[in-house]
Amino acid sequence: MLKELLSSELHLPVIPCSMDLAQYFQKFIKHWAGMEVEYLGQAPDGPVEMPVEMTIRWKGAVAGTLVIRAYGDFLKWLMESRDYKPLNLCTGKEIFHEMGSLYCVFLIQHFWISEASELGLLFPRASSTGDWPRREPDSTCGILVANNPVEIRLWLD
Repeated sequence: MLKELLSSELHLPVIPCSMDLAQYFQKFIKHWAGMEVEYLGQAPDGPVEMPVEMTIRWKGAVAGTLVIRAYGDFLKWLMESRDYKPLNLCTGKEIFHEMGSLYCVFLIQHFWISEASELGLLFPRASSTGDWPRREPDSTCGILVANNPVEIRLWLD
């Protein structure tokens, strides 16, 4: 509550907390595969090597960087769990990028759409820890999706 009050008085964007990141990912996964995720708390401070990583950058009234990280088994799960969705995406990485972009838009719409009436393009790309912004993230979370650990890290500009 205090964070929202200070943000509105100073015209700073609201920063989702760790639980917010997880809850919105939960809503997304519920739509994607009809299942629950397990919230593991904040992501570890130091980067733990995870071979599958994507960075999504966006510009607008509120700009930022979102990083989603997982292991290869998560990509297999994404391919297997898409059910009826007639996606024209062939690989797990393509689906991972699509899922990450959609999650990012979902998060932006909930937290900043009134402030970010104009949303620029999203730029998802494969990345590594060396591509992260040089400061600590504003928010992080770790979640478990069908026994697959996933990390989400968010930096606002």
